[in-house]
Amino acid sequence: MTQQALEALIQARQEAERIRHEAIRRAQVAFKEAKQQADMVRKEARAKAASKEEKKKADEAYKEALKQAKKARQAIEEEAMAVWSAAYEQSTQNYEASLARTKDILKQAEKDYDLAKKQADTAYKEAKKQAADKQAEKHARETYQRTVAQARKYYEEATGKAG
Repeated sequence: MTQQALEALIQARQEAERIRHEAIRRAQVAFKEAKQQADMVRKEARAKAASKEEKKKADEAYKEALKQAKKARQAIEEEAMAVWSAAYEQSTQNYEASLARTKDILKQAEKDYDLAKKQADTAYKEAKKQAADKQAEKHARETYQRTVAQARKYYEEATGKAG
C-alpha cells in the first residue's frame, strides 16, 4: 500500500508539473504573439505618423501594449504556480494519510499476530499438560505449529512482509 501511495504521489506531482509547464509555455507563446502584433501596429503607426508627437504616441501605445502583455503572462504564470502548489500540497496530504493508514494496519496486524501466538502458546501448554501419551503431545505440537504458521501468514498478508 505504501508503494502504491508513493507512486500516486509521484504521478500526481508529475502531472501537476506537466500542466504548470504547459501553462507557462502557452503564456510565453501568447506574450510572443502579442508582442509581434504590437510590433506590427507600432511599425504601421510610426510609418503613418505625420509628426513627432504621433510617433511618440505610437511608441507609448506600444509600451503600454507590451506592459499589458507582460501582466497577462505573469498572471497566467502565477495562476499556474498556485494550481501547481495546491496539487503538490494535496498529493502530500494524500500520501501522508496513506502512510498513517498503513501504519495503523501494521500495528493492528502485529497486535493480532501477537494475540494469536499468545493464545496458541496457552492452548499448546494446556494440551501438553493434558496429553495422555506422546502421540497426543505430538498432535498438540503440530496443531500449535499450524496455528502459529497461519497467524504468521495472516500477518504477512496484512503487512506485505515475507519471512
